Amino acid sequence: MGRFTEKFIEAVKFAYSKGMTYGSILTCNFDEPGEISCRALLPVPHLTTDGYISACDMALFGNDADHMDLFIYGKWDKEIHKIIYFEDKIQKLRSRTYHKIDECSQCVVAPFCRGYCPGEVVNEIGDFFGCKTIVCTPTRLIFSHLSENEKKYVYTHP
Repeated sequence: MGRFTEKFIEAVKFAYSKGMTYGSILTCNFDEPGEISCRALLPVPHLTTDGYISACDMALFGNDADHMDLFIYGKWDKEIHKIIYFEDKIQKLRSRTYHKIDECSQCVVAPFCRGYCPGEVVNEIGDFFGCKTIVCTPTRLIFSHLSENEKKYVYTHP
């Protein structure tokens, strides 16, 4: 077990013993099984400073979305005071479930990890249906070493 994983598990258990929760992006979906990893896949709108609608905190601009363009799924039209949605992108965002990620197909933690953060995956791997495999082993180890109560958060995600 890696040092981060070992110390993280210790920190979660210590926090729980004090009546608190402790978590990270690795554990944010441990509270219950689901299909999608993030609210970006619903998608939930964020208005960018340049007037676009982003699904992801990591997709900050619509005019220069570059590799994060998939997460830009609308634009504020100031002439008609209405958001114009890009339906094709909404459908693509909604299509990312852990079932469609090859690396997740045989993983017992997949319903709780759900393919990890899609923004990080696209930003670092470049494949919307890809997997940031460097987080797989720590996520599985953390999941297997926490009790059901230690996996629960006081907030829900996505």
